[in-house]
Amino acid sequence: MRTAPLGAIMCCVRWRVRLRASKSGLRPLFVFYRSIALRKQEVTSMFQETLASLVEDLGYEPVGVEVVKESGLPVLRVYIDSLGGIGVDDCTRVSRHLSEYLDTHEDVFPTRYTLEVSSPGLERPLFRREDYRRFAGRKAHLKLSKKIEGKKQMTARLEGLSDEGIRLLLEEGTEIAVPFEIIVKAHLVFDEAPKGQKGRKG
Repeated sequence: MRTAPLGAIMCCVRWRVRLRASKSGLRPLFVFYRSIALRKQEVTSMFQETLASLVEDLGYEPVGVEVVKESGLPVLRVYIDSLGGIGVDDCTRVSRHLSEYLDTHEDVFPTRYTLEVSSPGLERPLFRREDYRRFAGRKAHLKLSKKIEGKKQMTARLEGLSDEGIRLLLEEGTEIAVPFEIIVKAHLVFDEAPKGQKGRKG
């Protein structure tokens, strides 16, 4: 049975706030439920321009951000990391910091949402091109917008970057290149004995 290192166990915090009163009256207490109608590119841009620097100000690595739905409700999920690992106190600290900023800058996120700050965990999500270089030698699962080798989802070993895109070694031994632009979502796959691992577990 495979076991994860204790420091690699994922933790996350969902921050609760009371929304301010509006012209139509007092708003009820939400658990950050806000309907998000932002596209992936807009969320990524907002993170790179604003939230990432706030995370760095506290001494953490801003891994990335994604918008997901849970039980039909939108969640803004921010991933953070550090050399010493991430615990609940770290997530709480960053959650409070981001929450205070977003509450005073409603133009950044004008609609309702749930803010969640999380460690990357063993199966760390991959957001940037550099992530695929950093974790070369590790296995990853990718979801694509277009078929490659007849598949829109695949698990393969990361082989770094090339001019054509992300280099992957498929399980049958075939090496392919996937354009970064068609990767919808990707994350590492927990592997006890990764080949030539260059990155570290989050």
